[in-house]
Amino acid sequence: MLSRRSFVKGGTAAALTAGVLGLNACSPGSDGSGASSGPEAPKGAVSGQEAPTSSIWALEPVGEPTETITAEVVVIGGGGTGIAASLQASQLGLDTILVERGGTLGGAWVCTEGMFAVGSHLQQAMGIDFTMSEVIEDCMQFHHFLPAHSLYEAFFSQTAETVKWAEDFGAKITTVATIGTGYPCFHVYQHGDEWKGTPGKLFIETLGAKTEELGTTIMLDTTARKLVLDNGKVSGVIIEKKDGTIVKIEAPVAIIATGGYGQNEEMLKELTKSVLQPHDLGVPGREGDGLKMGVDAGATLWDYQGTVLFSGPVVRGTSWGSYIFCLSNQPTLWLNQDCDRIVREDVFLESFAYAGNAVRSQERLLNIFTEDDLKYFEGTGPYVPVFTFIAEETPMDTIRADLGNIKDDYDSVYIADSIEDLAAQADLDPVKLKATLDRYNELCGKGKDEDFGKDPRHLRPMATGPYYALECQVGVFGTCSGLNISDKMECMAVGRRPIPGLYAGGNDAGGLMGDTYDVNVATGSMASWALNSGRIAAKSAAEYLGK
Repeated sequence: MLSRRSFVKGGTAAALTAGVLGLNACSPGSDGSGASSGPEAPKGAVSGQEAPTSSIWALEPVGEPTETITAEVVVIGGGGTGIAASLQASQLGLDTILVERGGTLGGAWVCTEGMFAVGSHLQQAMGIDFTMSEVIEDCMQFHHFLPAHSLYEAFFSQTAETVKWAEDFGAKITTVATIGTGYPCFHVYQHGDEWKGTPGKLFIETLGAKTEELGTTIMLDTTARKLVLDNGKVSGVIIEKKDGTIVKIEAPVAIIATGGYGQNEEMLKELTKSVLQPHDLGVPGREGDGLKMGVDAGATLWDYQGTVLFSGPVVRGTSWGSYIFCLSNQPTLWLNQDCDRIVREDVFLESFAYAGNAVRSQERLLNIFTEDDLKYFEGTGPYVPVFTFIAEETPMDTIRADLGNIKDDYDSVYIADSIEDLAAQADLDPVKLKATLDRYNELCGKGKDEDFGKDPRHLRPMATGPYYALECQVGVFGTCSGLNISDKMECMAVGRRPIPGLYAGGNDAGGLMGDTYDVNVATGSMASWALNSGRIAAKSAAEYLGK
């Protein structure tokens, strides 16, 4: 059998892989608020924090509804979480409406490459043998015992069955991989060349089609605006169609699955405290709407609502899956605004989340390399693979032209024959820049990084130009925390009392992460969390409705 440690030691370091309305009874603190009534707090629950009051949580005003429709469950958001919740709810015989603000289903889940599971039939066939308790313990330690152990149990105990559940609907998984020092738990989806850059697209589109087949009503180009509560319980959702029509869906259950707030710059600034400018790499539509509606209904936020899937440095103006994106994360020389190194530049190989954490606190981050490096990238490929779309020994034949385009369009590439010229172009201290490069070249000559401990394989001297410097931001794949939830995905009011009929999953649900995504422990946990939390929410809704 293969344990976590033996699999990593003898296996592969696989490529590193998602309106304030005039309804007075619905305002927090009023008679209709989930914050003012509801069941007693679950046994052993700690007190919840106060609901946030900052202006960023205010909903946009919306008019009175002119139409009314009915359902048993309204799922808000059509990404991985929303599709899983809708598909599961329809399987259980619940009359379900899925509301998606965009024109297609899939959300940020289309950019995932695989998902976490423990005890799946694929792992069993490969002789992979580690227990759920082992990975829970490692996750708890990684997050300094901030999450609830019972939440991990509810999540992880369903993951193997979810793999089979998805496959039964036609989604395909090709293998199980390990990332860095993580467990062999990463279930990689089948995808062809046409899905490059969006490997999860085929997988989630397959589930999306089955969702409609099973009877879920799907409303695209439709935005949920506000939750309606009656005596502290969910009684409906106010939505707005593309043509501006305001509709009330009368329903006793709402499941929030809007994908977090990765594209809401105001929320990112307030919640993440990142100094380096965030660069969103996900799909449109993740504006924090679900979190706002939950807060408006009386839900509280998980203490670490600012946890983000930071991806490491990303050249300003580039996009996910491009050669320039790959170049951003190569282990050449990373310097901050003071021309100082800040981290061993190959930390990305251990965890892209670690790389993101390292650079987010800097005012600037520049990735510097030479003409020799560029020729290697052109003719041979990257020094290290980046996720699954650009492997080693894959020549990046257009990289020079790509650099030129980025330089012309975004002024984020500096090219110079000398260190002095590079410093002038990039507005850096030339004396300090030369001293840092001299020290780095000295370390390269010794074959040992005495300052940061970078792997000697990635120590390449920069004694001669031309020199290149990439002006980088910190990449954001998405946010991975949000509303306080129970093990049943119930949204919790102050005092950790569940708001009856209100559930949240995926990147709208908090409680699973501390301050950092655990990619190097349970790789693919967020993609898996999306599907599994959606399914758990639907099952809990069926139980709540007596179905």
